[in-house]
Amino acid sequence: MIMDVGAFSVVFFVTYFVIHGSLRVVVLGWICVVISVCCFAAPLSILIPNVLGFAMGFLQLVIYGIYRNSGTNEEREQEMM
Repeated sequence: MIMDVGAFSVVFFVTYFVIHGSLRVVVLGWICVVISVCCFAAPLSILIPNVLGFAMGFLQLVIYGIYRNSGTNEEREQEMM
C-alpha cells in the first residue's frame, strides 16, 4: 500500500510541478499505457512457459520416434561390415 501511494505521489508531483502544458497529457498517457500493458500482459507470462514446455515435450517425442529403433553402436558396425 505504501508503494502504491508513493508511486502515485511521485507521478502526480512530477507531472504537476515539472511538466507543463500539453506535454503533461502525453506523459500521463504513456504512464497509463505502461501500467495497463503491465497489468494485462502479466497473465500471459504464466501461459508462455506452458507453451514452451509443450513444444519441447513434442520435440522430445519426435526425436524419440526417429531414434527408437536405431539399435546400439555395435549392431550398426556389424551391419556395415
